[in-house]
Amino acid sequence: MTVTVSSDLLAEVPADELVARRIRVVGRHTPPRLGRGTVDLLVPTALVDSDWFRQVVSHAERVFDLAHGPVQHVFADEIRTHVEGRTPGT
Repeated sequence: MTVTVSSDLLAEVPADELVARRIRVVGRHTPPRLGRGTVDLLVPTALVDSDWFRQVVSHAERVFDLAHGPVQHVFADEIRTHVEGRTPGT
């Protein structure tokens, strides 16, 4: 799974903890107009039906399904950051 953050401060998560969970911070994105820092996850389809994902969604302020064309258009730059930041086989 890959993560983008809206500030360098949010990227300062202990790397060992992320690696243990197979999560990689792959870049920064523009924060939403709310003025708060954000962390965006690109979650593989295989995890969408998991208890873990349901728990994450219950704490999320926003969740988008990339199967919808408008979402792909609006978040094209950020999606590209996630895809380019993936390691082979992920």
